[in-house]
Amino acid sequence: MRTMMMSFFVLLCVLLTVFIYDLWDESIEEAQFAEVIALSQESTTTRLTSPSGKRLVPKGAILTGEDIDEIEVQYLVEMKENCKLNVYVKDVFFKKNNEIFRDDRDSLSFNFDIEEINESQARVTVLVQLNMPKDKDHYELIKNSSISFNLVFDHELITQKESN
Repeated sequence: MRTMMMSFFVLLCVLLTVFIYDLWDESIEEAQFAEVIALSQESTTTRLTSPSGKRLVPKGAILTGEDIDEIEVQYLVEMKENCKLNVYVKDVFFKKNNEIFRDDRDSLSFNFDIEEINESQARVTVLVQLNMPKDKDHYELIKNSSISFNLVFDHELITQKESN
């Protein structure tokens, strides 16, 4: 009887651990998508993730309940004094089957919104959209790939003329 009770207790602990891990794993994916990242460096590499249960499809595609056609990522960026913040994408990469491919076909569109919070910080909102593939090979590369991109935060010195 004692062995049976101990076996039941161990089974219960294992099931509880699996259930808690599953909840934690789902919440981590959501946090990666909605996270605001504080940056004091000049550039960052971002791995694009979509919300749990959603998939990114090209803009202009017919959307189903699981599809989204844009992903928003926010960054909190430290600004340099007397400088204007410029943001641009340096590189886009697709990873598929453990191989990394540089995007040379403008597969993604980026829109930037820079909101100065105060003299030393800005909130940069990046809206990312997947463009329609140009041909079947391009489609096969994009399909089921993970996407990452390098953002550059460039601080341009404001001259006396520009500040007036």
